[in-house]
Amino acid sequence: MSDPDERNDPPRPFMEHLCALRDSVLGMAASWVLCVIVAGVFSPQINKWIFGPAETCAGISMARPISCPKCNRPYAVSEKVNYCLDCGALLNPEAKDKPVPRKATCAYCEAKYVEPDIPNFCGVCGREIPRDPGAKGAEAGNGGEDAKQAQHEPVRHVSIEGLDLTSGFDAIIMIALWGGTALSFPFLMFYLLKFVFPALTRREKNSILFCLGAGTAFFAVGAWMAYAKTLPVVVKVFLSFADWVNLPVYTVKADGYIRIVLKTILAFGIALQLPLLVFVLGWIGVISSSTLRHYRRLAIVVIFFLGMVLTPPDPMSQILMALPMVFLYELCIWLIKLREMATGRGSA
Repeated sequence: MSDPDERNDPPRPFMEHLCALRDSVLGMAASWVLCVIVAGVFSPQINKWIFGPAETCAGISMARPISCPKCNRPYAVSEKVNYCLDCGALLNPEAKDKPVPRKATCAYCEAKYVEPDIPNFCGVCGREIPRDPGAKGAEAGNGGEDAKQAQHEPVRHVSIEGLDLTSGFDAIIMIALWGGTALSFPFLMFYLLKFVFPALTRREKNSILFCLGAGTAFFAVGAWMAYAKTLPVVVKVFLSFADWVNLPVYTVKADGYIRIVLKTILAFGIALQLPLLVFVLGWIGVISSSTLRHYRRLAIVVIFFLGMVLTPPDPMSQILMALPMVFLYELCIWLIKLREMATGRGSA
């Protein structure tokens, strides 16, 4: 059985090492440029994915809200309304395919009406005409009133739009650079390890591969936490702050929103690498579990400070980042303690 600490790289001339380094650097550069181009080509799809956290918040639309040309009542794109519920005007008169007019019948005198001339009250008997086709009038419980109130409930319409002439180009550049760098990471590590691995022992190679695999998994978990759990809360909190100071936001700059999303995802992914670094240092004996326990309070303060600096300025984002890091810090203490007990370092 071969020694795991044996080096299998024979001595080579200095120029051969320089040539290998040149090939690795050129391969890394070419991979990065190619991935940046690919990310730029698919920037519309990536941009739609970036808008996902905002779409999960109620009342936020990626398109400009529809307004009635007659009474200016706004409608969300998701409402699927052809005619205005207040005045009956056609919402999109320039549409090529005209919608089929909806019909309504008075539940009492059976007077018939056709859009856009459906009134709120019957012109024959004066009774209210239910706007909900399934309602049977005011006697059918309070369904007519509920439907009427539901139609007039205020809906928050917020659109994410490009407000500058260069907004689209700026979005493509940001997505290409950030997305291309993330996409090229496996290729960058391949060329780097291709240059470094011949000089390492088998034990060192296995350790590096383990750290890379664990680091990639932790980064993916952090990115998922930022995208699925944190960013919807961030959007909602910022809108609430704006409403609280009587500055309601109805239009959000696309480049600013994209920048917040990318920075938050990157911050969460990098933050979850810190517990892995602590674990590796403890595993190889640089720090001990007793040291980690001794500085636990200070570590928790530092973790919450990093959460405050790396996340958008709202307390929920800070907490959502800090709590998993505190849990992983405690897990590192126990894993390093088990390692010390297995190797006998803990009794020294």
